[in-house]
Amino acid sequence: MDYKNSKAANTTVTYDKNQIEAPTENIYEAITIIAKRAEQISVDLKNELVEKLEEFATYTDSLEEVFENKEQIEV
Repeated sequence: MDYKNSKAANTTVTYDKNQIEAPTENIYEAITIIAKRAEQISVDLKNELVEKLEEFATYTDSLEEVFENKEQIEV
C-alpha cells in the first residue's frame, strides 16, 4: 500500500459521532475498529521503513574493530 499518495489529512480532522457509530450502532466498537486499522497501518509503515533502512545497514567490521582485533591476536 502506498501511503505517500494517500489523500488522508496530515492534521486532526473532526468527524460526526453519529456517522462513525452508524455502521456498528456502538461508538466503542467503532473506535475499536478504527484503532485496529490504525495499528495495521502503523505496522505496515514500520516494516516498510525497516526494509529501507536495511539497505543502508553495514554488517562488516569497522576499521577500528579490525585494528583492535589484530592487537588482541598479537597479545
